[in-house]
Amino acid sequence: MKYLSLLLFTWFIAASSYAQGDDWRKSFSSVGEHLRQEMTIEDKSADSVILLPMPRFAYVNIKGIMSLPTSKTTKRNAWVELYDGKGHYFKKRIVIAAQGNYTLRLEKKSYNFDLSDNDWDLTSQPHISFGNWVDQDGFLLKGFYTDALRGISEVGYKLFDDVVEDRKPFWEREDYKKESDARCYPDGFPCALYFNGEYYGLYCWQLKKSRKNMNMKKHTAEHIHLDGDIRNDYLFNGVIDWEHFDVRNPKNIYTKSNTEYDGNSPTELMGDDSPYLSSTESAEHMKDLVRTIKVKNYIIELSQLNQLLTEYDASGVSEQEFKEEFEKHFEIQSLLDYYVFNRMTMNLDGTIKNWQWFTYDGKRWMVAPYDLDMTFGVTLYGFPVPVERSKSYIEQGPYIWVNKYYTEEERSRYIELRQKNVFDVENIQSHVKDWYNRIGDEYYAMEMAKWPDSPCYNDLECAPNWEVYEDWENFETYKDYNPYKKYLKGEICLFQSRLWIATDETIGVEPPIRNAGRDNLDRVLDWIVKRVDYMDAFYGYDPVAIDDVKEEVLSSSTVSRIYNVAGVPIKSSQNGINIYRYSDGTTRKVVRSIGR
Repeated sequence: MKYLSLLLFTWFIAASSYAQGDDWRKSFSSVGEHLRQEMTIEDKSADSVILLPMPRFAYVNIKGIMSLPTSKTTKRNAWVELYDGKGHYFKKRIVIAAQGNYTLRLEKKSYNFDLSDNDWDLTSQPHISFGNWVDQDGFLLKGFYTDALRGISEVGYKLFDDVVEDRKPFWEREDYKKESDARCYPDGFPCALYFNGEYYGLYCWQLKKSRKNMNMKKHTAEHIHLDGDIRNDYLFNGVIDWEHFDVRNPKNIYTKSNTEYDGNSPTELMGDDSPYLSSTESAEHMKDLVRTIKVKNYIIELSQLNQLLTEYDASGVSEQEFKEEFEKHFEIQSLLDYYVFNRMTMNLDGTIKNWQWFTYDGKRWMVAPYDLDMTFGVTLYGFPVPVERSKSYIEQGPYIWVNKYYTEEERSRYIELRQKNVFDVENIQSHVKDWYNRIGDEYYAMEMAKWPDSPCYNDLECAPNWEVYEDWENFETYKDYNPYKKYLKGEICLFQSRLWIATDETIGVEPPIRNAGRDNLDRVLDWIVKRVDYMDAFYGYDPVAIDDVKEEVLSSSTVSRIYNVAGVPIKSSQNGINIYRYSDGTTRKVVRSIGR
């Protein structure tokens, strides 16, 4: 279990167990009222600026409403209480709504809220900071319904901290020198969430996608932050579908119809051909329209870059000349870091959505992760996938050029991070174990009891005439399930991130009754071991520095078996890392050739 502090919790268990039996963890009132009345707790509820140390595990209570909201548009006035486990407490008004896209369909939802200091009027908001976070006037509560660790995404952000530790902050790469603790991607801490005093589930208190965390100015046209479905078809290949992504910054920009832009219902921005330019009388509104036109033109330029680079590439320029041109438009270090991180974590949902594209000069774009819920073998449907699922090639936007011209730089960056122990098994596992231990076995048990239908807590149930087909190497070669197609025995389709094979003729019946699979800490830790080996082979990196092994050693009669990095026996050695087992029982990893 989690200790609020040794002294506080020793008293608390004795007092509340006497009053409530062994169910003391189910009631936030015990955490809040008893401790504030009987012990020394610093109550910061009256403060408009609150600076707190980073909680290891916090206790949060939402109260004042009959039910939690179930949609983004249903906003409710409520209260939030937080006890940080380190002797600090506050209670604040909040305006709360459900958060997410697909996750809105799930039984356990995530929430976002804005803080208020004055009768839920958001013109007067407190600012709260934890640890080295930028101060915020609102936060997210992430529920992680399909993730057995209830926070694998947060593990990913902490690993990405390690990846970019040796880089300048993103904004300084463009000579924007405003000092800030901004991260440009999220972070969070675990908490037990209570609703009207009763235990509701494990959550993560997380940073929002705020301009403060991006270190951007609200009214600077060159400080652009794009979020949403950002892919070739909607942006990068010259045709812009404005409804699929959100321009989160700058603010006070306008649509083609001269209405203020709303990221919850995105639509095309006003351009320099707008008739409203000549009819605007307000000087302030004209500033907003001029800003809008600049932002739109910068986004149009971004959308046209692939075509311009294609033409430049075909003009006969050298590789170095092409790279110099490319790097005028994209900050290559951010692209490379994102690529190797994406591959290491097997980020299954971060190459068309759930990545942030941003610029500080309107011209040179960067990328950073967001929403790492499907990493380390975790899927949206709860079941784990093996390391062979994907090498995570990115083919969107500028990555077609990274794939063509920067493979050696990408490999060098991976090797650099391996040698710095960032991608060391022990380092990655340490982040996972730390998150697990911050929550503890008792709260994980409470979570399973509260949300027993979570797919990562359940077994798969196949529909009649269907079975799972475990061919992950050729995963991308199969077509999506078609409800109108008659599937004959032996035919295979893709549905809900899994392959299915018909065991008999069937039509109109989706393959799973319940698409699920039990997951746990040990599975994640083991997956990391195998994934590191897999990526070492992929990038041709030898972790034991065996660079030159004589052929007669490899073909020696003392070699009893050869395995690939996944531990599967193979008939002969392959490119990359092979595991040789000798007749005396010893093993060694050997790189047969460097390359991909």
